[in-house]
Amino acid sequence: CMRPKSYYLKLRERFTPKKIRCIIIAESPPCSEKYFYDDNGSSTESLFIAFMKMIRFKVKSNTKKPGLEEFKKKGFLLLDASYEPINCLPEGSERDNKVKIGFSDLLPDLKNKKIPILLIKKNVCVLLNPILTSLGFDVINKGKIIPFPSNGNQIRFHKITSHLFKKRKFI
Repeated sequence: CMRPKSYYLKLRERFTPKKIRCIIIAESPPCSEKYFYDDNGSSTESLFIAFMKMIRFKVKSNTKKPGLEEFKKKGFLLLDASYEPINCLPEGSERDNKVKIGFSDLLPDLKNKKIPILLIKKNVCVLLNPILTSLGFDVINKGKIIPFPSNGNQIRFHKITSHLFKKRKFI
């Protein structure tokens, strides 16, 4: 399932907002190849559904394109801590190391320290919050762990992100 980073960037580029209101950092593209920005993917993918619910967009089609357009229009950008799919690896040091290594590639994508950042998934929150905070970035979950929205964590994900996004007037 290994694709070059350029593959993911090309898919993301079409849905990158001109004015970014919030950057969301997840772990990596999935090994399943159900990449968030692949508009050929199913509108039933867990991360896609979670973000559509978060931005209050009613998915009315099998394609992700209308939802991705709305995500872009609202100024949201999803980045990955690593562009090497790592969710197929066991939780722990190997995955964490890939997140840390990927950070040097991620940093140029963050561009402006004034753009709020939301970190999702436990290891991303734990590893990147202290680094980003020390560099002066505005991490809106401030160390609070936001679980990945699958395996029973969808309600918790939505509750935490909705609260943070309402507080920042993103929704």
